Amino acid sequence: MDILLQGMPDSIDVLRIVAVASLIGLLIMAFIGGLFLMHFVLSLPLRRAERARFFLDLVETAVSKGQSTEESILSLAANHDLSMGVRFHVLAAWIEQGLSLSDALVKVPGFLPPQIVAMLATSQKSIGLLKVLPACRQMLKDAVSKTRSALNYLVILTLVITPVG
Repeated sequence: MDILLQGMPDSIDVLRIVAVASLIGLLIMAFIGGLFLMHFVLSLPLRRAERARFFLDLVETAVSKGQSTEESILSLAANHDLSMGVRFHVLAAWIEQGLSLSDALVKVPGFLPPQIVAMLATSQKSIGLLKVLPACRQMLKDAVSKTRSALNYLVILTLVITPVG
């Protein structure tokens, strides 16, 4: 019997092996979680810009069909589609309470960039929405290009400079 137990590790050795394996597993999970968090944070501006582009398309479609933008927003929100995000439904709730589009956009910060909110509010009161939509789209393109260049610098930092250091 002693010969069989001679090659077996002690219970303390087994505990050490389990502890090291658990630590390695925890480190791997933390690394993967960090990658997901980094992806979420880095893609956030691009997702915001995409939602803003989609909203501008909605406004343009509504105006070109002769509908009010408020009616279009309410009808899209009635479908409970979450592709526009939660803030879109908050915007629809403000419009449903009787606010105009410009007043509701002011009440929902973070849904659209502040410059676009100001441009839409000004154009709704004076020159019309269709005339300012191309300028809003151009502003979104500029923001996306700045975000992409920042991402490119981050990739260069990660893949070139860090390994050299």
